[in-house]
Amino acid sequence: MLKDVEIVISDQTRPLSQQGFGLPLILGTSKDQPYAEYTSISAVMEDYDVTSDEYKAAQAVFSQSPRPQKVAMFSFKRSAEPDEGDLAAALGELAQIHNDWYWLVYAPREHDPADTVELAAWVSGAGKFAVLTNTPGDAETITAEVQLLSSELETARVYFIAHTDPEKFPDAALVGRMAPLEPGTATFKFKTLVGVPEAEFKLATITGFHEAGINTYVRKFGVLQTSEGLVTDGTYADIQLTKDWLKARMEERISRVLFTNEKIPYDNIGIAQVIDPIKTTLKEATARNLIARGPDGAGLFEVRAPRREDIDPNDRANRILPDVYWDATLAGAIHEVKVTGVVRV
Repeated sequence: MLKDVEIVISDQTRPLSQQGFGLPLILGTSKDQPYAEYTSISAVMEDYDVTSDEYKAAQAVFSQSPRPQKVAMFSFKRSAEPDEGDLAAALGELAQIHNDWYWLVYAPREHDPADTVELAAWVSGAGKFAVLTNTPGDAETITAEVQLLSSELETARVYFIAHTDPEKFPDAALVGRMAPLEPGTATFKFKTLVGVPEAEFKLATITGFHEAGINTYVRKFGVLQTSEGLVTDGTYADIQLTKDWLKARMEERISRVLFTNEKIPYDNIGIAQVIDPIKTTLKEATARNLIARGPDGAGLFEVRAPRREDIDPNDRANRILPDVYWDATLAGAIHEVKVTGVVRV
């Protein structure tokens, strides 16, 4: 049979993997239990005793509204005298196989404050985000512990919530509340956590916490809420999440351009093809209120790339596109309002 028309279709619809930001990992130390993902607290009950800290942390996550669709959990039994660095080693080994999670919750309530420092160092190097809390004790003891820790936790990847009743799992509850939201689209301040009571710290103590980049849980105008949105280096948590989202989406979109084209020519048209996904990501970030808008409503960002004729011949020979640059003004969030009024008669 003769064919007058022959059609060959190349499939370029296969998606590249996309980094997720909605999956929390609960790290436990009560038993040896391999990594697994759970969609309900009843499923967690099949692997963890209801009296365990792991189960209670998962329950705090699933009790929030909104809440994540699923939670990852992993536990390993520590020795009576743990080896230094064993938490970081366990997470590093886990991440080689299971690395789709972003948030970290440390389940044990009774733990050495050194564990907190170790976890903070690990997430800082791994590009994850941890929400941590203190060990149980009276308000004075907790305050001393937190003040001591604050000098060792300076990182933009740890949100520390101090609480006089950490056994109510304020850290896990906050992760449950924030993980379902698009990264950077919500401030960590003003958040009400289901099942978490007010922390019983004095006002002066709370002020000191904030100065050290530490948060707590307070009641304002009758509403329970997180006191601030700070990470331990004194900046705001939503900024770090925004940066992580921008980095991930730009890398994915540029990679897709390179993957779906047989070749990107090293000319000004090809350079524009590489720059386009950067602009697309920044436009999306503007629509998500991550990037500030100007008076005309356009996002406050710019993208620059060199022209082919201005690029060093060695870079062209090595097929490297250098000096691509973008700049954006983040939208931030309003946390305080100052109003001056005048009344007259």
